[in-house]
Amino acid sequence: MSFLDAIIEGFVNAVLPGVVCPIIRKCAGPHCEDLKLAIMMNDSLLDAYKKGAESAGLWSYDRVKSTARSYPNAKEMVSTEKVVHWLKDQGDHDIVTVLMNTPGGMRWLSRQVEDFKNDLFG
Repeated sequence: MSFLDAIIEGFVNAVLPGVVCPIIRKCAGPHCEDLKLAIMMNDSLLDAYKKGAESAGLWSYDRVKSTARSYPNAKEMVSTEKVVHWLKDQGDHDIVTVLMNTPGGMRWLSRQVEDFKNDLFG
């Protein structure tokens, strides 16, 4: 791993959990009922984020996209497994449980991660 890659990985692990986890947490709703429904309906977190990030007190979509485009190599450092790890680190065990125990939950999360990566990083 190059020095630059180490810096980018530091960015990924320091900044992105503070963006990604609140998005999922906000969409999960009370007792994760909204998350279960989103999984079953195959709802897009990206669309929800674009519509309601700032009103939820999160970084604006444009700010996140601008920052992501500054670190194109970070795209390959973000994975479903990393998102699950970030959720666990932030104490969102209920969300992880729902993702793992709802039929199609991890597949849904993987699609969300890929949609965000493709949209934000280009």
